[in-house]
Order: sequence, then structure tokens, then C-alpha cells
Amino acid sequence: MVLALFSILNPVLVVSHLNNGNLGFCSGVLIEKSALITAAHCLENAVSSSIQYQADGPVIDEINNRRIAFHPGYHPQFSLFRDDIAVVKLGPANPIASPLTLPLCRADHIGELVTRVGFGGRNGLNQEVQFQVQVIAHDHRDASIILDDPYSMPGDSGGPIFALESGQTCILGIHSTLESHPDGSKISFNTSPYLLRSWIRMILSRP
Repeated sequence: MVLALFSILNPVLVVSHLNNGNLGFCSGVLIEKSALITAAHCLENAVSSSIQYQADGPVIDEINNRRIAFHPGYHPQFSLFRDDIAVVKLGPANPIASPLTLPLCRADHIGELVTRVGFGGRNGLNQEVQFQVQVIAHDHRDASIILDDPYSMPGDSGGPIFALESGQTCILGIHSTLESHPDGSKISFNTSPYLLRSWIRMILSRP
């Protein structure tokens, strides 16, 4: 069963992926009425996938490979987080009725607290959580945002990071991967959709 709930900030979805008989969960976020973005590594080897979104009522959509676009710069054999983003188009029978879509953040927000949302597994459950984390760096070469992030768990991948610009909520990043240090600290690498916006727009413009 696939679970997805409505975030107070934006429709955040769970993307389930079946890989070699093992059911896994990731997160995702709507960028328009019939499309979402998530982490590419969530779906790259999936033999089948589905999403469910629940607001006015559940919307379940089986995803096929023709409706998933992986960023051409994503090569996990070289980097687990560089360009780790995919666009998923919903089927024509399952558009979200009233999506709250948000703009992409333009600024780096270094040193600021931002909100990361995901459906990672905690206490045996995949449920939506929101954490305040700090932006510590922004690497334009890798289109990545680095967060001081002690809370990341499997299943959070693909979830959005929200920030504020001029009082308006915007999408700053898509959660990719975590790095733990010997001192116990953790940082996460997150893809910047704004830096990859030309590719995203091209995918969204296709029928």
C-alpha cells in the first residue's frame, strides 16, 4: 500500500518503487497539476512504481517508464547526488484537482533555517515529518544544496526543502542523500531544481 498525505506547505507525495521484489518508499512534490519531481535514484531501477495523493480524496497512479524523465547529468557511478532529480508526469485520468504549486527558490539561503519534508521510515512507519534544518553550502557546479541535517531517514529521498523569499514559500531543493561523519554529525546533499529549471521546463512542455 502506498501512502501520501497533504503537507501544510504543498502537496507532498510518497512515491513507492518496487525493485527486485522489495517495496521501497520515497517522497515527491508537485510542481504543476499533473507533474511531480523526486530524486532520480528512487526510480532508476524500479520495475514498477506508483504514487498516491490524498486531499479531497485519494488519487492512485501507476507510473510507467514512458512518464519518468531522469536528468541526463545523473550518473550514480560517479556521484550519488549530482543532478539527482526526475520528473514524473501523472496519467491523464489522475490530475490533482486543486494543487498548491509553489515557485522555485532563486536565492542560496546559506545560513538560514529551511523546512525539509519527507515520508521517511520512523518507528516502523512511513509518515510525513517536517524538520527545520540549516543551509550550510550551495554548490552550483553540482546543482546541490548542503544541509546540516541530523534527521534524514530512508524514505525522505525526493522530498522537498522549502524556504521563504519575500514572504512567499518556495521550493529550494529535492532531498538526495546523507553523509555521516565520525563526530556524529550528518549533512545531506539536495538537488536544486532552480539550477536545473531549463531541463525541467523542457520536460514539462512535452506532451
